[in-house]
Amino acid sequence: MALFFGILAMSETSSWRLIAHRGAPRRYRENTLPSFAQAIAQGAQYVELDVHLTRDGQLVVHHDPVVRSPTQEVVIAQSTLPDFQALNMPFVLPTLTEILNLCALHHTQCYVEIKPTTPSIVELVLADIERTNALAIVSSFHHPHLERSKKLAPHIPTMALLEWDQGLPVELIAQNCVDELGVGDNLLALEKKHHADTLGLPVFVYTVNDAQKMEQLRAQGFTGVFTDTF
Repeated sequence: MALFFGILAMSETSSWRLIAHRGAPRRYRENTLPSFAQAIAQGAQYVELDVHLTRDGQLVVHHDPVVRSPTQEVVIAQSTLPDFQALNMPFVLPTLTEILNLCALHHTQCYVEIKPTTPSIVELVLADIERTNALAIVSSFHHPHLERSKKLAPHIPTMALLEWDQGLPVELIAQNCVDELGVGDNLLALEKKHHADTLGLPVFVYTVNDAQKMEQLRAQGFTGVFTDTF
């Protein structure tokens, strides 16, 4: 707990931003309602989640494209929401609406990472954000989603997530389709940050759980980190 409170104090005394990566995965299963509730109770002002689209058009919060129960595996894109509810799972698969409602209630900003490349998922995510009045940022490694999001809802911020060896999406940035960047914690992170500085974009690092490393990144001018420490 000492590590957590030291990190939280660091966040509260500056513009440094701590983003609760999939909630509080050290306390509860990641990407579940209890996990996000715990992170918010621990002081998280920002959370991050992963969203997939079911066969019946529902947005569910889960990292992998497959949900695994003790007895079977179910592909999210090929299944319906009742299919998951019928599984013998030790956790409840939440919908995006449920998590956004929780965030809206506590004025917590939510990074919504869109996993599938299906274009129509963007409209559904934006509709959920608008319906719940949640403060949200649309993020994805699939950058065409960001362009689509900006065209449909230019007031909703976007984050371009970059693979470790991937360069900045300069064309989308020039079109004002990217507001923030998320980069992996590796040797190329600082080089990407220097490039982003010339374009006026804040850069966040994923996923960092060490307080000393966080201090180093903050001193280097990064804006914040995704972390499991809540």
